[in-house]
Formats: sequence, structure tokens, C-alpha cells
Amino acid sequence: DNDPRLVYVTTERWYARLYAAGYPRGWLYRVEPLGSLTPSNDPLPSWGTPSARVVSVYERAVSMTPKQVRSFMRRVEREAS
Repeated sequence: DNDPRLVYVTTERWYARLYAAGYPRGWLYRVEPLGSLTPSNDPLPSWGTPSARVVSVYERAVSMTPKQVRSFMRRVEREAS
């Protein structure tokens, strides 16, 4: 439901890791938003911005086991309620 023209950022590293793991060989970055921040439709704190500058790489080729994904999804549900 989010705008595909925006880059989405979050202050929750574990939440960003969950998204990065959803893409084949997705990377987890520390970024600096460039432009205004718009609240996203996600259940946890995240915002859309027109672009972002990569400051550093936290993790390359993020992957998670199905068990880790389930655990993270339970955390999303807990923190969103």
C-alpha cells in the first residue's frame, strides 16, 4: 500500500532486516533521508522519502530462515498492537 516512488526508512534495524531478507540478496543499509519524510502505512515506525543517501552497509545479502521470519512477524504483530 506504500508509494513505489518513495524510499522507505525505519529506525528499527530488525524491521529493516526483515524487509531486506524479502529480496534476493537484499542488503541492509544505514541511510540519510534526502527530502521530507511521509509516514508509511506500515504498522511500525517507518517513513517514505523521495531519496536517501547510503551512509554505510550493515549487512550484505541478508537472509533469514523460515523460523526467523515467523519470529520477526510475531514481533511485528506484538509491537503493532
